[in-house]
Amino acid sequence: MSETAPSLQIETPEDDEAFLQTFLNRMSPTPDPALVLKVALRFAASHAKALSPELILTGLRARGAQQAPDWVRALGQTLGAPEAMALTGLSKSGLHKAKDEDRLFALRLSGENFDRFPLFQFSSGSVRGWIPSLLGKVGNGLPAAHFLAIPRKRLQDRSYMDLLRERDDPAVIHAMLSHADGIGNEARSVAAPG
Repeated sequence: MSETAPSLQIETPEDDEAFLQTFLNRMSPTPDPALVLKVALRFAASHAKALSPELILTGLRARGAQQAPDWVRALGQTLGAPEAMALTGLSKSGLHKAKDEDRLFALRLSGENFDRFPLFQFSSGSVRGWIPSLLGKVGNGLPAAHFLAIPRKRLQDRSYMDLLRERDDPAVIHAMLSHADGIGNEARSVAAPG
């Protein structure tokens, strides 16, 4: 007869919190901030009603800031404003107006004071036709970078960028925009706090 280890049963948020604190105390003297945040977000997911929405949002933003450089790398080459202006023929104010109106994909990493314009969005000096639609659904900047760069189960652990790098397949673009629309509708249906 084999013995099995007793399963860990955590009954209340306080028990979880004590377990989490014990776990963090047993980690190396300087735990990896990404790991700590990942564990904390899992805790928050289990006890969403016990934590303030502001705390959860702050944690999610911190996690996003940690992962943003990876998303930008996945997008490929980016241009600075002068290069984007030369490519599109837009003035500096026209470039920023297009960005603000979600007609041009631009992003900025934490600590940067300049915009990056992903090169893939351009074809023959113009913004690909589906870019403004995507930005209108998921948002410009890092939200769009996240949407395009993360691997998805529905794509056999590939990202939309992986598929778009191969070619502008109208079926992929349609499926991507439908997925983005579903995410946008879900986000808009959540009532604003307060």
